[in-house]
Amino acid sequence: MGLERPDWFDRAAEWWHPAVGDDIARHVQPVSISSGGGLYVRCSSTAWTTHMRLLAPRLAERLNQATP
Repeated sequence: MGLERPDWFDRAAEWWHPAVGDDIARHVQPVSISSGGGLYVRCSSTAWTTHMRLLAPRLAERLNQATP
């Protein structure tokens, strides 16, 4: 059984860039949603992966405000 993505995820281009800003959007893209509601992203390098781990709590707040 595949995971169902929320309708708003299909409109990621509308909310991702404004929510995360230019720098992050250039290096990190949303790829899927877990069954528990976690967002999986693809990072351009291991440095960006580490950076995202550090920013995750703050970024989660911004994304929750930006998504419907």
